[in-house]
Amino acid sequence: MQTVSLNDSWEAKAGDCYFSQVGNKEHLFIVLFEPDFYPNEGYGKRACIVSVNITSVSQYKAIDEACIIEVGEHEFIKHTSYIYYEKIQFVDYEHVKQCVNSGVYRKATPVSATLLDKIIAGIFTSSFIPRKFKVIFKDK
Repeated sequence: MQTVSLNDSWEAKAGDCYFSQVGNKEHLFIVLFEPDFYPNEGYGKRACIVSVNITSVSQYKAIDEACIIEVGEHEFIKHTSYIYYEKIQFVDYEHVKQCVNSGVYRKATPVSATLLDKIIAGIFTSSFIPRKFKVIFKDK
């Protein structure tokens, strides 16, 4: 199991993870691709990352079955969870990098290459993800 060193600079590479507060809970976010430019999405010359978060399976809400994550696939997962593709997002690369490295967001252990591939594959099978993301990432 890979551990995160607090002394290493976090670079927001594909597979890197971070915790960010969403409402009253901290959620694990996963960087899907290397930082890139998305000028047609309104980001001009700013480099961005694409991230998704993991959420717990609950009997009280509909789940996206495109990418179910089980205990053991990442050290953070304590019970069956899924990728919340509905909230996939472009995020300013420098901002997230600075937030993680300054402690505003918390570093997390990266996902394995196998899990990253599984999450990216789910982009194309999810019925919850905004359609534009399927088009944008078809050649990634």
